Amino acid sequence: MSIDIIRSTSTLRHLKVLFCNGLIFAILRCRQSEYVSIPQSSASSCKNHPRRKSNILNDTRYKSIGKFIWIIRLGISILKAFLERKNTMSVLKVIDRIQELSPCAAVRYRIKRILKQQIDSELFDEFYNSKWVDLLKTNQHNDGGYGRFHTQNTKIKQKYPTTENAINAIKMLDIQRGNQLINSLCNYMENILKNEIVWPDRYEVNKWYRPAQPLFVSSKLSIFGSYIKEFNEIFDCWHIILKEAFANGDYSADRTNKISKELLGCDIDGSYIGLNSLYLIEFYGNMQAKIEDGLKSNYLRWLHKSNKKVPYTNFSFSLGYKNSFSELYRVYFLLSKYSCFKTEFEEELCCLKDKRTSEGFWNFGKSFSCQKLSDDWRSQDKMNIDHTIMALLLLA
Repeated sequence: MSIDIIRSTSTLRHLKVLFCNGLIFAILRCRQSEYVSIPQSSASSCKNHPRRKSNILNDTRYKSIGKFIWIIRLGISILKAFLERKNTMSVLKVIDRIQELSPCAAVRYRIKRILKQQIDSELFDEFYNSKWVDLLKTNQHNDGGYGRFHTQNTKIKQKYPTTENAINAIKMLDIQRGNQLINSLCNYMENILKNEIVWPDRYEVNKWYRPAQPLFVSSKLSIFGSYIKEFNEIFDCWHIILKEAFANGDYSADRTNKISKELLGCDIDGSYIGLNSLYLIEFYGNMQAKIEDGLKSNYLRWLHKSNKKVPYTNFSFSLGYKNSFSELYRVYFLLSKYSCFKTEFEEELCCLKDKRTSEGFWNFGKSFSCQKLSDDWRSQDKMNIDHTIMALLLLA
């Protein structure tokens, strides 16, 4: 039995038709208002004053337009609220279907996190000792990291090639501070920023690497939050660059390069630490509470409309779903942290809803590369469950 989810694509078409029909109706009413009879007193006073007579007709026209546009907007607001409620109900239905399949602790934990429900100690203990979390604990070094931070050491074979890889797995499992695994990891990153731990990677020979190194660490640390001075100073620096880049609403490469030279010592437009960098998308998204709504909207609109690839990925915004779905999901997951994501990427999310199976689940195929929640994907149900959770993280 298919899940009853209202498809936003058709609903949006209905909203547009409603708005256009209402606007046409308002215009016709305005045309009729030109022939409305004017009270005798007004007519006599306007007899020798054609401009005043015209003003009365215009006032009538504008009042008519305002009245009908207000009604249309009210109707659209009610429909949008209805759709949001239906979407919430649909998410709950899908989750109910997943619960019926007796999922593992990691899935049940992730569902609780999606629904913003409290995690009881029994569930957390089961989750904390599950397969994927246990792998993270087993491979963590004594200093809290996982060897090299950003660049893999190809001479050494290990489960997590870099600390970043381990953090990306943790991010998808949604493990928060408050346990030894995450507390040790965060202390490790904070000590790097404080220069109390030597940077474990080789420094690359290019002008961007020195300012990039603290950005690599801070973007990952921002997943868990931090109150140390060094972390906040790094964010403030990149926040200033973002504000200057969009000072007039639209992105300016000249302004971006000018401010980045002042603050970082190098220009950044077109580089791997440009504002379309994967690390900055993640950093700004996790710190969005400190960024103005208008600035966030301008930033996401620029990213969405740009033809540039996102550095450190094979993803290009201009290609949309023609990208590898694994690469698309990797970027969209970071973008989903922004409060304006659903508005800016509405059409793409409508397409995602249409990718459900006839049973109401999502399945992106075996080639979809992401952190598993279930212990394995040997059964179709387990793959469906994990992929559906991943889709819900963008839609819920």
